[in-house]
Amino acid sequence: IEESDNDAATALWDTIGGSAGLDAANRTLGLAIKQAGLALGVYTIDEPAVARALFGMGVDCVITD
Repeated sequence: IEESDNDAATALWDTIGGSAGLDAANRTLGLAIKQAGLALGVYTIDEPAVARALFGMGVDCVITD
């Protein structure tokens, strides 16, 4: 996230520690989901580079606008 006009999203971003905190949460949550034998799907904007990065992190399904 580089810019947000959503105060709640900005507050969450700051609370979790920005990019490093999000990366840590993604690794933890994604690993738990995968270990349970479940698929991991996410919703994001329609940016091919973001989708590729998500698939690279082990996401099974990307839903876009």
